[in-house]
Amino acid sequence: MSVATVHRGVETDNEADTSDNVRRPEALSATQVAGLVGCQAAFLPADPPRAGRMAFWRADGGQPLGCAAESEELTVVRPHGAGARRRTVPAVVVPVDRALPVLTRARHGGGSAAYWGAASLVALQLVARGRLLPGVSPDGFDA
Repeated sequence: MSVATVHRGVETDNEADTSDNVRRPEALSATQVAGLVGCQAAFLPADPPRAGRMAFWRADGGQPLGCAAESEELTVVRPHGAGARRRTVPAVVVPVDRALPVLTRARHGGGSAAYWGAASLVALQLVARGRLLPGVSPDGFDA
């Protein structure tokens, strides 16, 4: 089956849509999902929006459990005493589609991952009800 995609106004035929011809990494394992559920989370936007990623890190600055091979360094700002403090922590950064299993489980916990988990569940409900309208990003990508 051929899938037609539009990239900056140019239509091309692809056998499989791989989101701008980039191969998607494999899904997170059950161990990795369990290790990330209790982490803090932040959305890292991109253009096109579907290229945005989620970053997960532990509040204590430790390595996210079960994900040592996939960690990157991330600078975060955390409140500390009377002021804010920057620090670099090991974080697991994954595309949003790979982060959904973590986020949907984290919505019952605390911290920023619970917020993003609730937001992702609402987004999935909107998609399921057909309540999204197509748009165009500032760089001309479909969004």
